[in-house]
Amino acid sequence: MTPIPPNRTRGFTLPEVMVATGIMTIVGLMIFLVLNSGMVLYAKNTAVNTAHQQARAGVERIFQLLDLRPQIADEPDAVELPEVRGEIELRGVRFAYEERPILDGLDLHIRAGERVALVGASGSGKSTVTRLVHRLLDPDEGQVLVDGHDVRLVTLQSLRSQVGAAFEESFLFSETIAANIAYGRPDATRAEVEEAARVAVPTTSSSSWPMASTPRSANAG
Repeated sequence: MTPIPPNRTRGFTLPEVMVATGIMTIVGLMIFLVLNSGMVLYAKNTAVNTAHQQARAGVERIFQLLDLRPQIADEPDAVELPEVRGEIELRGVRFAYEERPILDGLDLHIRAGERVALVGASGSGKSTVTRLVHRLLDPDEGQVLVDGHDVRLVTLQSLRSQVGAAFEESFLFSETIAANIAYGRPDATRAEVEEAARVAVPTTSSSSWPMASTPRSANAG
């Protein structure tokens, strides 16, 4: 085997040097180049195929979600809920998750403007009460009323546009502060957005927030 002279590889590829020095034949070089090209092409095709499979799975999941029909919908004779004062009442409400009882004949009356704290262990039904008021769930028995109106007999749009929930850990979209505040009402004016911010955080002046020009916010800050 002929050794490769020092500095001989400058300006040449290693396969060229190996052929020139007799370490590799022309046939060996051709086989090497074909195999190398095949490996590169395989790697590229594998990456493309993986991306294609991931995209296909994502599209299938999107269509599955679009094909879903909500279990809770407006009743045929549902009416518009008048402007809400804020009175909430639960009468004999029973609710269970897959036969696991959560609420057993709950009676609750909250007057308009009144603040009530629901305290209990995890899984005791605190969040369930909130979901019942928004009609994200329907009770197995009993009634849920807002200003004396059974929430099952009013349109979902008129109910959910007037009754909201502020959770401890709110999700932030990668958008401006104004867009996050107006998410439920994209047609809200700037004045309405600023008023909502003032009500939510009364100790902070919303005028000091660069609502529209601020860099896009991200979840968890």
